[in-house]
Amino acid sequence: MTTTQANFRIDADIKDQAEQTFILLGVTPSQAVNHFYQYVAEKGRLPFSVQTTVTLENDEDIYLRLLREIRICNMHLRYAELLSEKGDKPASLNKALSLAKSEASRAYDTLDEHMSSVAQYAHSLQEFGANHETGGVDQFLVQLRDRLWNIRLCPASDSTQIVSMHRDLYTSALILTFSHPTECDEDILECPHYVPDSYMVGGQ
Repeated sequence: MTTTQANFRIDADIKDQAEQTFILLGVTPSQAVNHFYQYVAEKGRLPFSVQTTVTLENDEDIYLRLLREIRICNMHLRYAELLSEKGDKPASLNKALSLAKSEASRAYDTLDEHMSSVAQYAHSLQEFGANHETGGVDQFLVQLRDRLWNIRLCPASDSTQIVSMHRDLYTSALILTFSHPTECDEDILECPHYVPDSYMVGGQ
């Protein structure tokens, strides 16, 4: 019998729960998957019903939605740092999240601000896109969003590290998402020192 390798993605929590069940049943994940494929091949149907979810989002919509979430994280960090001096961290973070969502909603009424942020790194776009393998821009953005949400939980004493990390991550997302500098406004590209206030913590 000739075997082949199958690659697929699965939610980490579901995977852990399923593998615990496999242990109780005395089978390995490979055996379980092989039995599943054999059933489908022999019966010509699935052993369960599946409700297919159809999305009308195109790639650009997906990227922008993820960037919008990243932007909220970015603003959340910005406000959280400003409010952390008050000493009440949970309340400060809640306040930060509320302010971030409100500002992010306004910022994404148009793409102007976003494209301006991308433009300042236009000289690095092609090189970064060519050398950075991510398994897909959408997957990279999902990972980036999750990392930002984890960073926000760092203690206030690490604020310098938080600022540095979230700037690097946010910049990477901007660079990787739009890999064609010609899409940016030429006037903005001629301003190498342009840095939007939204990119700076506290607008500094």
